[in-house]
Amino acid sequence: LVGNRSGIFLENALPMYYMAGYYDSYCDYLLTETESANALVVRLESKLRCREIMAGLRARAIMFVQFHQPLRNAIKSKSMGSNGRPPNQTQMGVVWRRMYEVADQIETEENLDFIMNLNFCLFSDNPIAVAASRRFREKESNAKLIDHLFDDDTDKELEIMTRQVLRTYGSAMKVRLEVKLGGASEFLKGGRFHPDNITDELKELMDKTDATTDYIESFFGVLDDTISGQSDNISFHSASV
Repeated sequence: LVGNRSGIFLENALPMYYMAGYYDSYCDYLLTETESANALVVRLESKLRCREIMAGLRARAIMFVQFHQPLRNAIKSKSMGSNGRPPNQTQMGVVWRRMYEVADQIETEENLDFIMNLNFCLFSDNPIAVAASRRFREKESNAKLIDHLFDDDTDKELEIMTRQVLRTYGSAMKVRLEVKLGGASEFLKGGRFHPDNITDELKELMDKTDATTDYIESFFGVLDDTISGQSDNISFHSASV
């Protein structure tokens, strides 16, 4: 996973939570059987046995499976867009409003069983999104990790703590979506990109605008490499061509 900028903090929590028990057993072996544990092993074992830390780790992994992975697929997948291209800004409006709706549910609803259910799908009204989530969850390299994450036999105290952390994630997600700079407030109710307010001219422009800046960033990346690494003599104009 190293090098993946898109949610690596959340994505790494999935294998880390699965491996925690094995790490704990190994630390215990070093401490009790071989008596060769160093200070790092001692600190690691104390963290692995801390319910608050494990609840945070589990909550992060759940947020990745239930939110970030489906969101990443929705933004990047050509199947979610049209004409063989990734989604445009009009299509992403639906995504942001759905994210906000579920974030509000997490923050306000007393029972969070829906988010702890492995059958939950963020974009349940989109058959392509549902199929993509199912493929990810049933993939051989992911299935054991995800099954362990949603295990019904999880320690009850850890379960309660996990849900408390998830609720704070819901609140944080709402705040993140509501901000004007770097958020999605313009796509939400009252915003100028909301279907209730959008003009025909603006919708036409949004239909032509990609959801990400990947293409232009890729171009500038190649241009920078060409200018700075390929030749000291090439002109900016020649490199851009």
